[in-house]
Amino acid sequence: MNGSDIMENINNTPKIELEQIDELEMFNCQLMDLYIKQKDFDSAKIIAEKYPNNEMIQYKLITICIESKRFEEGIEIAKKYPDSRIIQNQLIALYIKTEKYDDVIEIYNIQLMSIYCMKEDYDEALKIAEKYPDNDLIQSLLITLCIKTGRYENGIEIAKKFPDCEIIQSQLITIYIKQKNYKAAVKEVKRHPDNEIIQSQLITIYIKTRKYKNGIIVAKKYPNSESIQSQLMTIYIKIGQYEEALKIADDNYNYEPIQNQLITLYMRMGKYDEAEKEAQKHLDCDPNQSQLMTIYIEQKKYDEAIKIGEKNPDNEIMQYKLMIAYINVGEYEKAKLIAKKYPKNEPIQNQLKNIKENNNIIKTNVISEISEEKNEKESEEKKLLKQKSDKKIIPVKKEVKIVTKFKNKKSNLLISKKVEKNNNSKCKTTYDLLDKKYKEDVFNLKAKYYFDMNNSEKRASAIYKYDRLEDILSSKPSKKNLELLLLMLAGDMSVDIQKDYPHEYSKIMKRIETKRDELKNNTTL
Repeated sequence: MNGSDIMENINNTPKIELEQIDELEMFNCQLMDLYIKQKDFDSAKIIAEKYPNNEMIQYKLITICIESKRFEEGIEIAKKYPDSRIIQNQLIALYIKTEKYDDVIEIYNIQLMSIYCMKEDYDEALKIAEKYPDNDLIQSLLITLCIKTGRYENGIEIAKKFPDCEIIQSQLITIYIKQKNYKAAVKEVKRHPDNEIIQSQLITIYIKTRKYKNGIIVAKKYPNSESIQSQLMTIYIKIGQYEEALKIADDNYNYEPIQNQLITLYMRMGKYDEAEKEAQKHLDCDPNQSQLMTIYIEQKKYDEAIKIGEKNPDNEIMQYKLMIAYINVGEYEKAKLIAKKYPKNEPIQNQLKNIKENNNIIKTNVISEISEEKNEKESEEKKLLKQKSDKKIIPVKKEVKIVTKFKNKKSNLLISKKVEKNNNSKCKTTYDLLDKKYKEDVFNLKAKYYFDMNNSEKRASAIYKYDRLEDILSSKPSKKNLELLLLMLAGDMSVDIQKDYPHEYSKIMKRIETKRDELKNNTTL
């Protein structure tokens, strides 16, 4: 039986269960080794086309290209994986074999551009970009630096030179959104009706501008896109169509972020037993445990909340909730110890002020307004609360001014190279991958949502966003989750992704290009 016969049998398999996919992928990866020995490029290519995201399979395909002296084909394949170090090393080897030394230099210049972006050295980056006016990746990095240094008009001018490069056009949309030029952003988005990532940006714009009906129309075109269905669920929650949101959760039962949203949805509906049941399914995830603490505090099961909080001494979000639980049961000294541990955590320090400044502390509730009865008439007291600043802390008598504006901080890479390469890493969630400074930034975002929950006008949006953020942090580490996390920081805090995290942003743009190629191939099992 030759390679073609084997592939024919695979193609004729009637249906593959989800649990069998990993085994089949492993089998095909091993099969690639046989094709390398046989230098059977055609059979190897059939397998590789079915697994465009499997770096090792693509690496082996390029190895066959090198062994069989198919250098040009190897180069074309390697170009599709700019984020893979081992494949880029193969590309350098292929360029050397074909005596394309200028291309080798170009690869090094791309890496150098990334460094200049991190250093905000616009002049040096511009020198490189001027040497490669047609290299969309280098020009994309220059646009990143333009945004980082506030040269928006320069970025727009460069982007308009690449109307067919969807990566750069996505950057252009980002610039328009930052300028709040939504009309121009929507116009640009509509030029790419088949690009899932850009259409997701369009939904985001509609959510920002509260054009929910338009967002629903776009989202319904992508019933198989879990991320877009998550956005659709966001809209349904915002407009109070809980039954529609529940349907999305039912249809995407295996998509962890949406199931995490389901917990918040149950809380919004006042179904705390259901919320608790759902949260109990994924107790290995910190965000789910955090939500479970919220449920217990809402139900005044403070002892249960304390048990969870005390088991997670290094999770600042849970420690904040633990502090609230301690205050509710009168354990003020323990609450003070938490405040001492986190001297720079503003929400925690505000609770410490409450302890010091109020002899009779009003018992605290994390999201007390969630459980309001649907048909309860708005009292005069609630009307007055609406007129007060959303920076007021509801649980205490004394008003405390809360500063939620994000302070720009330079951060190292979100994921260390060591973690990125080590499949046996202990990092089980996206939150585990974040460095210390980045965790502080994420906590500030969480704190903002907490305080917005106590403002009747912002409550619905804040509850959803808080849950959405916990979805991302509790999910398995993935490039998609980190992209979404950066976008949330950009949307709700004064964080400029391209300015403050240029390296991560450039990698996101590269992955979008890879995703575009995958969609074109359309060969995944």
